[in-house]
Amino acid sequence: MLNYSNMPLDRGSNARKDLAWVDAKKTADSLWLLVKGNHTLFANSSPEVVYLAHQQVAHLDVTQAILLGSNEQGNAVFALDVTALEESLLATIIGDAQFADIRQYGTQVALEDGSNAALARGLCYWHATHSFCGRCGTKNHLVEGGHSRLCDNAACLHQTFPRTDPAVIMVVTKTFSDGTERCLLGR
Repeated sequence: MLNYSNMPLDRGSNARKDLAWVDAKKTADSLWLLVKGNHTLFANSSPEVVYLAHQQVAHLDVTQAILLGSNEQGNAVFALDVTALEESLLATIIGDAQFADIRQYGTQVALEDGSNAALARGLCYWHATHSFCGRCGTKNHLVEGGHSRLCDNAACLHQTFPRTDPAVIMVVTKTFSDGTERCLLGR
């Protein structure tokens, strides 16, 4: 199985439309993945993704947190972009953990953690680059637990969703009569 393709979370597509439900999940036994730029929080020099407890992020502004889903134990898993957070405050939260590009560890990352971290990073990037309406240019805000954005302009109210760009990588090979296997390369 590919490292970023094993989504273990129940994404709660219907439940996340209820803002009160999402807010209640933020204060329960939730787990938090921190994203800083294109980097995810890892245990110090280790391929282990770090999930923080709600108590560790409770003092932060979590209004822009993204609900990734719920794990098998029923714990909500959130992503929080901390790119704009002061380094000194961030250091007190993360301890000896460090932010790293998930690709640095590649296949060493546990399947579930790789999928969760990739989703967190992708959604945080999308929110960072889509804070204005594509139709009228008005500021928009996060809805549906972070899986959509809604224009603040009452005359527009355009709703946008993150792109999903599936990627398929394959190799085309042929074994010739002399026993040599060759692959087709194209661009």
